[in-house]
Amino acid sequence: MKTKNLLELGALLKEEREKKGESLELVAQKLFIKSKYISIIESGNIKELSLEQAYLRGFINSYLKYLGLNINYDIDNEIKEVKEKKKPRKETQVPVDIIPPKEEASIGMILLFSILLLGLVYLLWNKQTYFDLNNLGTIIDNNEKSSRDMYGN
Repeated sequence: MKTKNLLELGALLKEEREKKGESLELVAQKLFIKSKYISIIESGNIKELSLEQAYLRGFINSYLKYLGLNINYDIDNEIKEVKEKKKPRKETQVPVDIIPPKEEASIGMILLFSILLLGLVYLLWNKQTYFDLNNLGTIIDNNEKSSRDMYGN
């Protein structure tokens, strides 16, 4: 069997899948291909796919084999033609308001270091308080001993 283009091939794939009574999701699960990709292949509009040619060829061949279709089709040339017609991607520009100005970044750093410094001071103060309480216990014990010695208890 010979098809003329990807639109015909996609329509044929969809028709055969529906004849077998299988859902798009089931086929996707069995072939380990996203259902989105299978749907796009069936529509014949591979311009929407941002896949390498080898992946696309593999997906189409796997799908053909799964459906039991033996189609003599030059997938590589068709894919190449479609991909060449595809418009080049525009460079993505990051919106300016996402990048914080330098003043905001430095304020953030100052805030971060302030919090870290407060945490460190708290830990050191807490440690000193612990030692002071421990020493206070020792002082009280010594006072009690000296009181007993003094009063003879």
